[in-house]
Amino acid sequence: MKLPLGQLSSHLERGLSGLYLIAADEPLLVTEATDQIRRAAMERGFDERSLFVADRGFRWDTLLNEADSLSLFASRRIVELRMAAPKPGDAGARAIRALAEDSDPDRIVIISIMSKLDRNTAKAVWVRTVEKAGVLVDIRPVTRQDLPAFITRRAKRHGLTIDRDAAELLAVRVEGNLLAADQELAKLRLIREDGHLDADAVLESVATSARFDVFRLSDAVVAGDTERAMTVLEGIRSEGLQPPLVL
Repeated sequence: MKLPLGQLSSHLERGLSGLYLIAADEPLLVTEATDQIRRAAMERGFDERSLFVADRGFRWDTLLNEADSLSLFASRRIVELRMAAPKPGDAGARAIRALAEDSDPDRIVIISIMSKLDRNTAKAVWVRTVEKAGVLVDIRPVTRQDLPAFITRRAKRHGLTIDRDAAELLAVRVEGNLLAADQELAKLRLIREDGHLDADAVLESVATSARFDVFRLSDAVVAGDTERAMTVLEGIRSEGLQPPLVL
């Protein structure tokens, strides 16, 4: 099934699936969702963990052998697979489908991908097999419009209160980089004794960590937002993106 990220906590309270797939362009959200699932599993006695990183030359049979093996020390285990992109190749797709089709009550498989599933990939057989057998955690991108509200919620998690102007200013400085936003809030919590953030505090302490791409530029152009289009254009220029890609 497909599960929105906001419903993951209540899902884990009710019980665990044997298979999870988390994929998004935001490393912060993917990592936190993975950690949340892992903690819930460990609380239920899954006390052995095997981690695999599917880089170039990865042997998929190693993953399958580990998933099928029995431990001498623990009967319940977590098998984690990390991928940079949702492109496992033919061998990887077969291995993931085999894991999805071979359920084991004493095993939980967590697949985390630091890239979103595009429309074509979401229709791939291995993804649909995972979605049918387990849980596909649906992480929606945090848009520029939603970023101040996201920052306000994250500030609260860090024990901070933040003015609307300060949240907007921080959004400008960390757009496209949620990890930087969270790191800046963690830093500000250490230096702001009263736990309150205004625009001056952000100006004094937060460097620009925004990241832009040509898709944000095209969105601004289509929307007729000249000011934002020029801001994004300057951002991707400073990052060294080649002009033909922009064109």
